Amino acid sequence: MKIPFYDGKKHVELDTSPIDVLHIHGEESLPNLTLAEVDEKIRDGLENPLEFAPLRECIMVGDQVVLPIAPGIPQGERIVRQVVDYLENLPPEHQPGKITLLQPYAGMLSPISGGKVEVEIVTHNPEKKEHFALLGVDSTGESLVLHRLLFDADVIFPIGVFQPADTTGYYGIHTPIYPLFSDAQTQRRYRFFGRQLHETQHEQMHQLQHEVAEVTRQSGVTLMLQVVPGIPMRGNSGVAGIFVGEYRQVLRDGYSLYRDLWTLLEERQPEVVLATITSESSPQEWENISRALVNASRRLEPGGVILLCADFPASWPISLEIYRNSQDVPTAVRAIHRQESPDAQFILDILPILRDYRIFFWQPEEAERWEEMNITPLENLEELYRLLRHSGTCLVLPDAHRMIL
Repeated sequence: MKIPFYDGKKHVELDTSPIDVLHIHGEESLPNLTLAEVDEKIRDGLENPLEFAPLRECIMVGDQVVLPIAPGIPQGERIVRQVVDYLENLPPEHQPGKITLLQPYAGMLSPISGGKVEVEIVTHNPEKKEHFALLGVDSTGESLVLHRLLFDADVIFPIGVFQPADTTGYYGIHTPIYPLFSDAQTQRRYRFFGRQLHETQHEQMHQLQHEVAEVTRQSGVTLMLQVVPGIPMRGNSGVAGIFVGEYRQVLRDGYSLYRDLWTLLEERQPEVVLATITSESSPQEWENISRALVNASRRLEPGGVILLCADFPASWPISLEIYRNSQDVPTAVRAIHRQESPDAQFILDILPILRDYRIFFWQPEEAERWEEMNITPLENLEELYRLLRHSGTCLVLPDAHRMIL
């Protein structure tokens, strides 16, 4: 079995034959959709959504249509282009006046030109106050602030991707709306949204969840497209399913498929976990790195070996620098909590793992910095295989950040 991953420069395949493999997650799963099937699923979904009218019937001539797009969608650019093509070729009585693609960071989408309808790509900037509108106030008095394009849109059609429900920084099926496209102050309130906040401050977590639902309700968002990522070695599209329809039905059907694909049922404990993050199309931000390490550690006793193969982000987080300087988890946690860094929670999640496990990273940026935290960089495949051959039984988690354990 060959396990693919993308290291930021090239595609690499790991041959598992010389390794004492305990289990490879997903090796018996159904193949991913082909690229042709991806296109077909989108076209069919837009015309025959789950429990909803066709998208064309929601659009009147001249409407301003906004597509807010979540990050990390497999084949995201291809999917967006298919939706735009559908909108541009609607009958005259349903043809929009303008299509706006709202992306959370620059460079996520390539320009689209030459069609029948004006298509604009807008990059969200949470610091620019003039870009926002006050949607209302919730029951606790918090201001509900949303990007003005979404506030002014005639039709909002979100495009998102399923993730494990307890993923830090994942806000559920409405992630492509809020707080992703809210202001910096709102995003700071959500920076600890996730499993730990739910465990330690249940009421606050409940309030934030209610706020997300309220914003999407007031925005009139009902119809959406959500992607179920596939096991990477089961087909080059990286897409297992595409669901278009009324959001509650999309949530039921889509998350059911996600759960079937990504729940790890193997109960035997390995001596080493090989975790990869494979997708070239997904930005390998710190939330993915954090989630992969957390999932790998859950299958090991302290002192076990974690090998992470990924495209490491070029940016070095302030929160990680704090830990590197202190080399003490409690001290670093106190200092990080005083910061307002957006990646603070992702780093807090991994600090005990950096301390308690033997960790090896495949060709990370800033290798010397990692070595100062007792993390060993591996520079070539021979080093990687030597480590795996001498580490005992191995559990392989392709796209480990997507796992449900």
